[in-house]
Amino acid sequence: MSNPYREIISHLDNLIKSRFIEMLNNVAVDYIKVKDLVKPDRPITYGIVKPGPDTPGGTPLIRGKDYTKGLINNCSLFHVSADIDQAYLRSKLHNGDIIFAIRGSIGHSAIVPPSLEGANITQDTARVSLKDDFDNNYVQIAFNSDYVQNQVKRHIRGATVKGINLEHFREMTVPIPSIDEQKKMALFVEQVDKSRVVAQKAADRYDQLVKSRFVEMFGNLDINDKHWTMSTIGNVAKVPLHYGSTASAIDYNSEIRYVRITDISSDGGLNDDFKSPSEFDAGYLLNKGDILFARSGSIGTTYIFDEDYKSIFAGYLIRFVPDEKIIDPEFAYQFTRSAYCQGILIGSKRGGVQKNVNAKQLSSIPIPLPPMDLQKEFVVFVHQVDKSRFTNSGGNA
Repeated sequence: MSNPYREIISHLDNLIKSRFIEMLNNVAVDYIKVKDLVKPDRPITYGIVKPGPDTPGGTPLIRGKDYTKGLINNCSLFHVSADIDQAYLRSKLHNGDIIFAIRGSIGHSAIVPPSLEGANITQDTARVSLKDDFDNNYVQIAFNSDYVQNQVKRHIRGATVKGINLEHFREMTVPIPSIDEQKKMALFVEQVDKSRVVAQKAADRYDQLVKSRFVEMFGNLDINDKHWTMSTIGNVAKVPLHYGSTASAIDYNSEIRYVRITDISSDGGLNDDFKSPSEFDAGYLLNKGDILFARSGSIGTTYIFDEDYKSIFAGYLIRFVPDEKIIDPEFAYQFTRSAYCQGILIGSKRGGVQKNVNAKQLSSIPIPLPPMDLQKEFVVFVHQVDKSRFTNSGGNA
């Protein structure tokens, strides 16, 4: 069942894009380079290269995965030590700054709220501190527009880790109307965002309900206090974990969707940016129950395929096909979203923040094997939550 709250959010995002295009067609705009939008004393920069271990009570560190929805999720932020933070004073954040993902979830952006004044960023993010002549809400809207996003796509480089060079980002242009028009557009988006925030909070509540139930039923996996038999992801997979297609993305042909790392949100949903692969290989076809892991940038992001349309997956994703004789795919997926598995994926249990993860590492992650009837009981609960989520969003089952 699709997530109705994600569908509502997607509709609202499209409404903003349509209004932005309408504005460009009806008012005068100047096309200004990103580097010319910022304050001279706070130039565009990236952040911390080696954050070290998570440090409770330290400085909040915003990673690309923390703002894939356009808003910063400050509920699960990593923290760095004072010494590391002091070494990167140049990338400290102020209220109202815009952050922009230059690696991982490339092209995503968000505005820094007052609660994160003084936080820092990783090397995967660029900080944009605007001059007073520009409205930060408008510029962030422009960053999300197809006009800017198409520039981003043209500049993506990299073999192991894809990203855009900071100099290319500085040289990109942004359509800037008068300050009055900027504020009008920002006001429109503010009204739309009120609905989006309500939908997002509802989605987050249901997700947290599932996570809490997982802990209640299966315990603290750090100490395995319920004494489950432990295996590894590799040992419960039907086939060895493997990478996706290296084909490039082209316009959607209405036949095959190409699922890319940038299509998957941090809450496990797919966006509506449909693309097709330039080359088709049936070996990469997704089946319901297949689980995808992000292997660079947005480490920790996972997705379970449950779509009715034909799709293949791209090379910056790793596929895990659960062996249903051993483990239920939905249970396996919810395990990947557990605090235990997420801790391993982002490296907090391995001495740092990993920038990449490979199939061998994923295969070695320990996974509990509760009795199948208990796994099924949990999956029934998840489906009940999904039905409630659908009904309460106003959908019709």
